[in-house]
Amino acid sequence: MTRTDLNSLNMFKAVELFYFTNDEALAPFEVIKNAGSQIKLMVAEIDDLSKTQSQNTKVETGLKNIERDELNDILDKVIAALGAEAVATQNNELRLSVITNKSDIKRLREADYKIRVDWVYATALPLAVKLVKWGVTAPEIEMLNTKAASFAGRSTVMRNKTAVTKQASTEIMEKIAALSTYLRNDVDTLMAPFATLNPTLYGQYKNARKIVEKAATQAKKPDAETAL
Repeated sequence: MTRTDLNSLNMFKAVELFYFTNDEALAPFEVIKNAGSQIKLMVAEIDDLSKTQSQNTKVETGLKNIERDELNDILDKVIAALGAEAVATQNNELRLSVITNKSDIKRLREADYKIRVDWVYATALPLAVKLVKWGVTAPEIEMLNTKAASFAGRSTVMRNKTAVTKQASTEIMEKIAALSTYLRNDVDTLMAPFATLNPTLYGQYKNARKIVEKAATQAKKPDAETAL
């Protein structure tokens, strides 16, 4: 949520609290009580979306970086063994492929990185017995496949989370705009007669309707108040 969104949400909650604490005084006015129920419902929806929006991918990003580092270590080892085997057996095709595929592997884009890992795995797998003398075991070769799959899966999770949070952000903006319009066009009009019917109650409502502009960082100036 942006600071502006949070300020608006705090105002909505203040209005919701006004309706709750003045339930008895507003009891004779069914349409106004219904408005209070509608505000409560919309605030709850915004709160739920805010929880969805607050999801972050920091943990997944950290784990993904660890997995890529581990994968890079295995890649370096297997590619080195493939290169040595290519020279030892005078396999020029393999030698050229190794030279091509080991260059800039750690700086590749994710999709290209996965393709490169798959190539190393597919090339090393049938040579597993021969690569043992170069310090590479069959389980290490298999780890290329399993770790690559885990790495790709974590990327999918992160993309899905990002899509969900973006959608939640869009819906929050829409619901805040809708509730602001509802308060301004309907609820404010319903409450206007209370300026003479019950000035004290009306004053409480007007106070609840003020947005307290809280800055994103601490400031020495007192909070300013504006009406929506």
